[in-house]
Amino acid sequence: MVLSDSSPWGGPAAGERLRRDIETTHWESVAQGLAVTVSLGVAVQRPGDTLSTLMARADEALYRAKSSGRNRCEQG
Repeated sequence: MVLSDSSPWGGPAAGERLRRDIETTHWESVAQGLAVTVSLGVAVQRPGDTLSTLMARADEALYRAKSSGRNRCEQG
């Protein structure tokens, strides 16, 4: 997800809202007993970033979220 015209806090806040919304959605209409969670890595663009460096930080944050217990939003 790419957010344009967002503050440095907008991306992490949006990621956390998305994580929480997925976690609290009632998935019973899809399959009985189904629970869904998501791990997210968020990176805020810094001066001098390229698409590659931005994506690398988001990817690192994603793996940190997964290794820290999953169902988390981490910022890189």
